[in-house]
Parts: sequence; C-alpha cells; structure tokens
Amino acid sequence: MKKFIYSALAAIGLLLSPSCSDENEVLNSSGNEALVSFNVNLADGISTKAEEIGNGKTATKLQVDVYEISGENYIKLENLTKYANFDTEKKATVDMTLVKGKEYGFVFWAKSPNASIYSVGNQEISVSYNNPECNKEDYDAFLATDQFVAKQSFNREVILRRPLAQLNYLVSESDLLAAERQGMSLTDLQTSIKISDAARTLHPFTNTVSGGGAVTFTPTRLQDLSSGNTSKQGLELPKIDGTPGTEPYYYLATTYFLVKAGDNTKDSGKNTQALVDTKMTIGGLQAGDYALSVQNVPVQWNHRTNIYGNLLTASGQFVVKINPLFEEEEDINLPNVETVSSVEEIQTALANGSNPIKAAADFTIPENRIIPVPENSAQNNTEEISFDFSAITNSSTLTFQKTGGTGEVTAKNVSIIANGDVVIDLPDASVTLNGAYYNQVTATTAPNSLYIERGVTVDKLIANNGNVHIKGTIGEFERGTNYNDHIYYYISTADQLREFAGVVNGTVTGGFLQSIYSENPIIKLDEDIDLRNVEWTPIGKNADDAAHNFQGTFDGQGHTIRNLNVNQGEGYHAAGLFGALNGTAKNFTIEGAEITNFSTGDQTTNGTAVVAGSIYPSGAIEGVTVKNATVNGNRYVSGIAGYTQNATIKDCKVESSTITSTPDDLTGSYNNGDKAGGIAGAFWNSTINNCSAKNVKIKGYRDLGGIAGFANNKDNVTDCSVSNVTLI
Repeated sequence: MKKFIYSALAAIGLLLSPSCSDENEVLNSSGNEALVSFNVNLADGISTKAEEIGNGKTATKLQVDVYEISGENYIKLENLTKYANFDTEKKATVDMTLVKGKEYGFVFWAKSPNASIYSVGNQEISVSYNNPECNKEDYDAFLATDQFVAKQSFNREVILRRPLAQLNYLVSESDLLAAERQGMSLTDLQTSIKISDAARTLHPFTNTVSGGGAVTFTPTRLQDLSSGNTSKQGLELPKIDGTPGTEPYYYLATTYFLVKAGDNTKDSGKNTQALVDTKMTIGGLQAGDYALSVQNVPVQWNHRTNIYGNLLTASGQFVVKINPLFEEEEDINLPNVETVSSVEEIQTALANGSNPIKAAADFTIPENRIIPVPENSAQNNTEEISFDFSAITNSSTLTFQKTGGTGEVTAKNVSIIANGDVVIDLPDASVTLNGAYYNQVTATTAPNSLYIERGVTVDKLIANNGNVHIKGTIGEFERGTNYNDHIYYYISTADQLREFAGVVNGTVTGGFLQSIYSENPIIKLDEDIDLRNVEWTPIGKNADDAAHNFQGTFDGQGHTIRNLNVNQGEGYHAAGLFGALNGTAKNFTIEGAEITNFSTGDQTTNGTAVVAGSIYPSGAIEGVTVKNATVNGNRYVSGIAGYTQNATIKDCKVESSTITSTPDDLTGSYNNGDKAGGIAGAFWNSTINNCSAKNVKIKGYRDLGGIAGFANNKDNVTDCSVSNVTLI
C-alpha cells in the first residue's frame, strides 16, 4: 500500500506534516511483557502561599508497591517494589516490567526519610503517634494509587496528593507586636497541639481509614518567631471582621494528621470533613504556659485548616477557616457550632450570629413538628444557614419551613442533616441534604436546586419544585404535581458509569436511574474514572435503534476517563464510549483507549470512534480531548465521531493516536476500508469548528483526512488545524 504525506491547508482543515513516531510508543516490548514507565509528580500545595510550611519539599523518598489483582484479591508482589528520589522539581521516574493481560494495582507513597511515624504494610499505611512532635514538616506525606490491565508498553503520569489534614495556628503581626510591647518574651517559645481524634491506618485502594483516638504533638520550638525570620506564612489573610486591608500572619503551631471518617465506605476517608476539638499550648513564656482550645474545628484530607487572629493578646478572638491545600479557592468560613434544645434557642442563636445550629439529643420538638427557617440571621444578615438534627431519632416527620424574618435578605443556602422522614418547604432557598439515611424526603426548593450529597441514601424522594442534583443514592423518585424542573445525576465511579450504559442500552432495568432516564436527565462526571481496560459496552447500540440511543446531556465537567477498551462482537454496532449518540457529550478527556469494531457477514459497521461511533439523527460533541488512542474499524473511523448527521463538533482535540480503516470481505455491496479522519470519519449536514489533530496516524483504503475523511459540505469545517498527521 502506498504511503502519502501531505503538507497543505485545505477547507477540510488538513495541515499535514511528515510522519513522526507515535508519542505513546516510547518503550520497546517483546513477547508477553509490557514495559511501563511512571512519571511521578509531587503536588506541592500552594507554592505561592507558604514558602517554608507545607511546600512538600521534605517528602523526597518515593516507594511504589505493586499488587496483582485477581477478582477481589490484591496480592502484593514484593519483588516489584520500587524506590526513587524526587528531583528538585518534585518529579521522579519509575520503570518496571509487567506481564501482558494481567491486572495490577499500584500504591505510590512519598514521605521524608525522617518520618518514622509511617510504616507501609500490605494494602495499608500505618501511623504511629508515639510522642509525635509538633511543627514537624517531616510528617508531610503524599499518596496516589493506580489500577489497570497491562496491554502494551506506555508512559503514565501519576500525581501524588496529601492524604492528611494540615492544622495551623496563625498569629497576626499586630498581635505579635502588641505581645512584645506588653513584655511577652517569645525567644524560647515552644508550641504543642492536641487533637481529640485522629485515624491510625490508611487503606489506599479504597481511600478509607481506621482506628482512632486523641493525639498530642509534643512541644517544639519555632525559631525567631517574633522577628519573622522563619516560619513567616507568606500569605496576607483578611483582617478580622472584614476590616479593610491585610496584614501578615505567622505560624504559632502546625501539624499533619490522618482524619478519622464516620464509616468505611469507599472514599470516605478522602471525602469526610470531620469536626475535631483542638488545643494549642504555648510554653516557654515568663508568665507560664498559655493554652487556647477550639471546639468543632473542620478538618479534611488534602485540606489546610487555619485558626488565626489575635491569639496572644485577646483570648478567643479568632476565626477558623478550611480550604483545599492545592487549589486557589476561596476559604470556607465555618464558625463554631451552636447546640440548641428548642425552637426558641434556634432563633436566639441565629440572632446572635451563631451558625451552624446543632440540635441536642433532648431537643424539644414542637407539636406541629415544624423547624422554622428564618429569612436571615438578624445580626449577621447571613444568606447561609446550616442545621444538624442527626441526634433526633423520633420517626415522625420533621418539616423545615420558611418563616418571616426581620431582614431583607432571604436565606439562599440551607444545609440540613437529619434522618427519617423530612419535608423541606423552602421555596426561596437552595438546599443541601447531608447525613446518612432518610426514609422519605419531600422537597420544595428554589428553582436552583436541591442537592443530595454523596453518602446520603434516600429511599423515596418527592420533588415538588426545584432542580435536583443527585450525588447520593435514591431508591425511588416521584415528581410532584406540575414538577417540570431538571434532574442532574452525578457519576463518580466506574460501576456507576457502567450502570448508566446499561440503562441506556436496556440491559439494566429497575432502580432510580432507569426510572428517570426517560426524562433525559443531565449526567455529570464528578470524578476522574479509570475503566482499567476492562471491556466496555458502549452507551447506545446503533444509529437505527432510537430507543437505545443516548438523548440527554453528558457533561464531564473537565474530568478524565482512562483506559477505555471496546471490542464489539458480531452485529450492526456503533463503537466508542458512546455507541449511538443523539444528545450532547461535552467537557471531558479520554486518555488511553483501544477501540475495535469490524464488519461481519453482510453488515457494515455503524461507526467507530473513541467518543461516539455515530451521531444520528442529530447531536453534539463539545470540548472533548482524546489522547493515546488506537481505533480499528472497517468504515466511518475517527478519534471523536465516526458517522455523523446533523451534528455539531467543536473545540475538540485528538492527540498521539492511530486510526485505521481496514477493507473487509462483506458479501453485500459495501466498499469498506474508507472514511477515516482525526475528528470525524464522515459527516453529512454537520459542522466541525475549532478542532485539531496532532501526532496522529490515519490508515485506510480511501477517503482519509486529518480532520474528516469525508464531508458532503467542506465549507462546514472552520478554524481547524492538524500537526504531524500522517495518512497511510
């Protein structure tokens, strides 16, 4: 077969350069072995904020443990354990040889060589809190896991993040100066921190923790604190009570610890935001030790919690804030919890500016069982109110209902933790439902929504008004009278994604997702998902089976789906993550894919691609990137969409991939081995805008193109580009 290399810019968008090697083919392999190279990166926290605290520089040693996965069993392969050192850019490379066809799991653990409190065992990492020291940066540590079936040699990027919470006591510069003026000598200052509860064991593959108990981090000295020569935070926090301007803050005490979760469900250790009581003690003062206790401090995996303010000269004048350690996000202000025993105490607490509100176990429930939700807090005019009624176990229904308030601002965001039967009658508020289990929830909320958080189970949900965002588990869903708002379903695991595919294809019946699918819910990815090269059944069967095409909206929210493996059997199929798409798929990346879909008998294929085999009778793919893919079919083959009609494809990219359309021996009249392109195999009455193909090999008999193999209207391809694309 002749090989053609183009270098031209046509309306189809084919800017083609001479051939280059596939970027994914970086290692040689032979026989039954696959050579895998992990490029490991250490997420370093907020590098612009804390120059000396929390920068990740102490975690210089990397350990990689390998497990062979057989069903539910993880067998540790001691002989494959690897060690490496991070370079100055916090990067390391680990190479290893694996057996093709076997499934492996990997634990990446980075710590300081001086962190003797950590020990790595079989599927667990233990923490020994035996007289641990306060202000110990050596306790900073990082974790990642990975799982996949070894099919070929490749490079793989791994990013490690902290599985720990960081707790800091910070003091303002003005408070330091005031303390010095009052004669407080800080030269020999030592600080310690006591935490009411911390987990003892981390289980990496499930992101869960176990064990618990109080921990005291023993006193150590922060040198020259008052002069600011060391331990200066480098971040100017807002002044207390919203005073204009900023001032520097300095560390008084800091530590890292493992947060205890309420249960051992998957990802509970990662997702739990716990409340702990803490006490910081300052020693070495002329007047004796000074202690500051703070209750209900929010802490979470990979987050930093700051307790700051005038800690030295004005006892109790402090603010508690928690924010993700690696994200430049706004701090979440979480003041102390107020425990109440009656409705009247709720009103008093809110009037005094307390929030959240926690009901005591002996809370007196009014006869009408209504918990009034005022329009706003009289003092703070807050738009957010949180209620925790988890201590109330009475099985009768509780109703959270809007009441009149003295302010002009409606409580726009209400968070509720309860159990049993709950009625939410807050037509002007967005409501977040937390907790564990509810028998029945009847909700009337603002048009902008009821949120069922992850970990929450509701046996029956009745929605009367407001969009419903579902991250938890719903047994039964019922639309109230005249309900016409949207349902958003969030997918965070591979199992949920497979269930969703089964519902579309008609192979999964019953259950909540099946009950709402006919109403075209908006599906959203809430986490990156690794399909681990386990064979995937595409979402949607073929273009002619309208009953089993996806007709809603799939929003990846910027997440990545990895290791997609499709191998269709005999029959008239469309192949890809989506087989047949008659809706919208947008905003995600597919990294590492192998798609195979060949014609059989007298039937040609219905389209083969990484994202969607076919788009028919209409549909759209927007903002999707495909990397490191191998696509094999007989006709209509591409990286984004194989066969399209009345479709819109925009802002899509295909990189480092091979696309092949192979002639076959059909007994009918079809002439295959054609219509292969980087973005689309063939399209009719469709548009492609702002798309690109880079480092792509496209092989076939005829009708090949860097952007599209065939187009009935080439003018509908605009603002597209190709680079290093080879047509063979």
